[in-house]
Amino acid sequence: MIHVTQYKTRKLYLNTIRRYTNLNELKELVQSGETIEVTDYSTGKDVTAHVLSQCLVLTNKTNAAEIADMIRRGE
Repeated sequence: MIHVTQYKTRKLYLNTIRRYTNLNELKELVQSGETIEVTDYSTGKDVTAHVLSQCLVLTNKTNAAEIADMIRRGE
């Protein structure tokens, strides 16, 4: 599992390899089969679902209807 910290400035930090990353890289990690866990730096709260949804939107910017359908189905 890859642990990521999201800072107040929305920067993402890969704790495992000690460097900053971005949504594109996280998307690629998930697509390659890695499991990630994202926590908020100030609260310690799990924000993985929020960050992964941002990756999904980034990937499917042009297909808003598909994203809306996924939300309706509860995916």
